[in-house]
Order: sequence, then C-alpha cells, then structure tokens
Amino acid sequence: MAEASSHLPGAVEKRWPGETFICIGSGPSLTVDDVEFCRGKARIVAVNDAYVLAPFADCLYACDGSWWDHHKGVPSFSGLKYGLTVKLGKWPGVIRLSHTGQEGFDESSSGIRSGGNSGFQAIQVAVKLGAARIVLLGYDMKRDAKGRSHFFGEHPKVLRKAMDYTTVQRYFKSLVVPMRNKGIEVVNCSRDTAIQAFPRMDLHAALAQSVRAVA
Repeated sequence: MAEASSHLPGAVEKRWPGETFICIGSGPSLTVDDVEFCRGKARIVAVNDAYVLAPFADCLYACDGSWWDHHKGVPSFSGLKYGLTVKLGKWPGVIRLSHTGQEGFDESSSGIRSGGNSGFQAIQVAVKLGAARIVLLGYDMKRDAKGRSHFFGEHPKVLRKAMDYTTVQRYFKSLVVPMRNKGIEVVNCSRDTAIQAFPRMDLHAALAQSVRAVA
C-alpha cells in the first residue's frame, strides 16, 4: 500500500470479500438511532461527516482536500481513510485514489469515478474492499423540508459547494449495470431519498440479511 505521505496515488485492498457493507452518507434524514443500529452488523463506510455519528466505522471516505484540511485529517478516526485529491499527501493515513472519470465504475484498485459527490465514490470503495451487498443510509441527495442538506445542517462556508442533484441522479444510474454485472446487490435504506437507481428497503429488514465474516 502506498505511504500516506506520498503524493502518488494509492489503492484499495480487498480486505473483506463477500461481506455486506453499509455506506452511511450525511443526508438530513440520517438519525443517531439508525447509525447505532448498524453497529456490528456489517462493514461500514462513513462518508464525510457521518464519521461523527459512526466513529466505529471501518472506513472513512471524503473526496475533497478542503474537507480533510478542515478536519485536520481526522486523527481521532482509527479506520481506513480514502479521498480523491492530490492535497491529501499532507495528512498521515489518508490514502489518495485516482480520478478516472465521472460516470460508471473503474475496475482498478486505485481508480475512482467521481459522480459529483463523495457518496457515489464511497460505493465504489466498498466494492473494492470486497462488498457483495451494499446498503445505503443517509443518501438523501436532496434538501429536506427545512431546507437542510445534511443531518448537521450546513457545512462551514469554506466547504460549501452547489450540488446539482439532477446531474447526480444520472451518475448514480450509471452504477446500476456495473453492479448488476458484478452480482452486487445495492439497496437504499435512507429514510428519505431522491435516488431512484436502487430499490428501497427498510434498514432493519436489510440488515437481517447482513453477511459479515468473523474477525
């Protein structure tokens, strides 16, 4: 594995083949109770600030170097850390992956299609880590009735970026065929979501079918 301090891209090792993964986004519908319910039931990839509710996650994924800078590399998080920008070389333990396009899935261990958001990228990281089944939680990809874009409200001004949710929908749809061809089931258990690419499912029912290898 590449040294975290290097400016060269690293790679994702297939650590947990055949297991269920939960990708936890930071959408406004995400709740503490739902995150706590996930504990110990599957491998977990926390996306951006979701690590605050899931410090026990196996992996933390955040695309932007500015996010890692603001959080100072998240030294409190002991799991795997990945991102998608050359600026990550300054933060120990954060592995930088290579941007290889916008849509679809990159088959290499080091390449990631960006899809316009970290949640899209986190799904690909879960696959590369070995996921046979992926559960999405907190993947709202829209604002809630109160106008919030995240469970915590809004990012600090320095981190705020406009999100084109219509374009993001197209990107998620571009994962459907690659996941089907790989035999990977993706279900969306978010309490509220605009993503239509994957079937909806109750979180409790989805995790009743969870597969996790004994450590």
